[in-house]
Amino acid sequence: MIRATLASVLLTLLLVGCVSTAPMLPTSPRQGIAYGYATVKTVADAVATARQSNSITKAEASKILDQDQKAEDALNMAAQMVGAGNSVKAGDYLSTALTILTAVQQQLQAHKGVK
Repeated sequence: MIRATLASVLLTLLLVGCVSTAPMLPTSPRQGIAYGYATVKTVADAVATARQSNSITKAEASKILDQDQKAEDALNMAAQMVGAGNSVKAGDYLSTALTILTAVQQQLQAHKGVK
């Protein structure tokens, strides 16, 4: 379960485009969480760029950033669960973050000029 979730987090990173070369597959929940945080940051940067280029509206940016925050909250919970030794719950929270980040990435890609 954790290995599949970590692979899914990697896939999200590739889809969002924050990794330019083929990274190693996350080997631990902590590494998957770190990759997730990097994706959250990349999404926030992409939204800022899209706003500056008027590729998305202020309302669209706000909606995406709200979802990005929910993904970060799920990653925070995953980190807490890892710290508590509950890898199953950590995997659940990582999966939630992945689902949110995938939806956010699709929203960003729906706008011309945002990759």
